[in-house]
Amino acid sequence: QLWMTCTGTIGLMAVYFVGTDIHGDTAIYETVATLLPPGLFGIWATAVLAAAMSTYDSSLLIAAAAVGRDLYQRWLRPAASDKSMIIVTRVAMIAFAVLSWFMSTQFDAIWDIWIWASGFMVPAVVVPFFLGLLWPWKRSRHAGWVCMSIGVFGYLALDPPYPMPWTPAVEGTIWGMPGFSILALWLLGAVGYCLVNLIWGKEDSVMEQYRAEKARRDQEETDDRATPIEEADEETTVLVTPEKEEEYRKHFGLALMGYVVLNVLILMCFFNLLPAGLTTAILAVMPVGLLAFAIMITKWLIGDMKLLFKVGRGDMSEKEFVDRTF
Repeated sequence: QLWMTCTGTIGLMAVYFVGTDIHGDTAIYETVATLLPPGLFGIWATAVLAAAMSTYDSSLLIAAAAVGRDLYQRWLRPAASDKSMIIVTRVAMIAFAVLSWFMSTQFDAIWDIWIWASGFMVPAVVVPFFLGLLWPWKRSRHAGWVCMSIGVFGYLALDPPYPMPWTPAVEGTIWGMPGFSILALWLLGAVGYCLVNLIWGKEDSVMEQYRAEKARRDQEETDDRATPIEEADEETTVLVTPEKEEEYRKHFGLALMGYVVLNVLILMCFFNLLPAGLTTAILAVMPVGLLAFAIMITKWLIGDMKLLFKVGRGDMSEKEFVDRTF
């Protein structure tokens, strides 16, 4: 929601300060170039490139580590050495880099890439995740794989990144309608998940495992309370007191209220419900507010990292860390 709010705010500012003929992929750059002097614009562009490079290499590392750990070591070579794991991870990083470059050449705009990639989320990730949590009966480990396979391969077949021989035939049917393929694959994946569980389900559901674990812990707590304690060995330290928790809730409520007010102001600006002068003032203050928010988050993260180092060295206790950070 915060990302969507920032994106919508930047889009409104681009239309207001640059014009309606601006392209979506260059909106933020043209807006910043219009509002900031050349020196600050160069610093901003450097920060954007650094953030993009950091996100890209982190994504490559996560994907390659998943291949090395979850596929290669788990299924192919359980006794793989560290050296072979490093080689597999490096090869996977190069493969993913080449694949991502190839995929980027198949789209005309960054937004198109984002929409296409987001199409995998519902049928291939969201559906098996929530079904795995909410399925109340016996389940099978293969149900998730079936649901994810339907989502991934079905989406690639119905909405490929580049034209395939069957693409014209699909576009002329209901399967080629925007959004229908995602909804259909969501339903097909859910049906496949349920059928596999009903036919081959042998393990307890996640909720049953949770209830069993909760019952075991409740029984242990009941036994502990029934056992007389003559003398406590160590003093128990409460990290978060009820007063502290109430303070956190108040701060969270204020932050939520501010977020709602920000969204309402953005919508009012979008539908021209405010006077022109007030709209101009709000859009002019938005960049300053976003910059202040970024500085506040950065300062908070740096401060927490310093305190964590102190806790690791033994110079600060956990209770002191909680009091300082919250």
